[in-house]
Amino acid sequence: MLDDFKATLGKRGLAKPTLFLVKFKTVPSIMYQFEGVNEITSDMHFFAESAEFPGTQLLTQEHRYYDMPSKYVYAKAHDDLNITFRLDRDFNIKRFFDGWVNSMYNPETGNVYYKNVYAGQIEVHQLMENGDASYGIELIDLFPTSIGQISVGWDQSGSYSKLPVTFSFKKIKIIPPEDLYVRESGERNFDSVDTILPNVAENVKSKLDNIKDDASNILQEKKTDLESGLRNTIMSWF
Repeated sequence: MLDDFKATLGKRGLAKPTLFLVKFKTVPSIMYQFEGVNEITSDMHFFAESAEFPGTQLLTQEHRYYDMPSKYVYAKAHDDLNITFRLDRDFNIKRFFDGWVNSMYNPETGNVYYKNVYAGQIEVHQLMENGDASYGIELIDLFPTSIGQISVGWDQSGSYSKLPVTFSFKKIKIIPPEDLYVRESGERNFDSVDTILPNVAENVKSKLDNIKDDASNILQEKKTDLESGLRNTIMSWF
């Protein structure tokens, strides 16, 4: 049984949550009046720190036939999509979502626009180690419903700012295998955390060993020079 388990895992592998891609497929057309929107959306997958594949619930209603109750599905519902973005130094990502909010709600007049004006589409892909996607979903008629707070403080030295965003959407489309994300030629493979960390640890250990050896050699040279100088000084007294 154990050999079969190991063989199955070796053949199929395990999906790694560190390997994912968030892709903004479309954004509201009104957003393109802002400078740099194309560049921001194309770079957004680098700043998506965490994402989700939203859950699905089948809504049921109970029907009784004589004394035998039975449930029937009458609708389907999805959880919201939560994505946490790293914020760039110029706060362009924050400005991007500020603009998206203003495309839904006019801050000057208080008017709310129609959904076809402010809805967009996002894709979420699960990636393999070679950078190609193995699974993906497209979230249709999507828009942000909550732009989270940004924490700042003197005690956060060494960290970076994050922006949590919650999206609502109308439906989920599973992306066909032929339309999944494929790593472009020349792009580096995606390394998972459990692959990167051992390499980093080995590199750090190697550098520390080199520093230790260099320090030992320098101390030995200093010791030899000191002993020679002390010997010469003593000999000069006689």
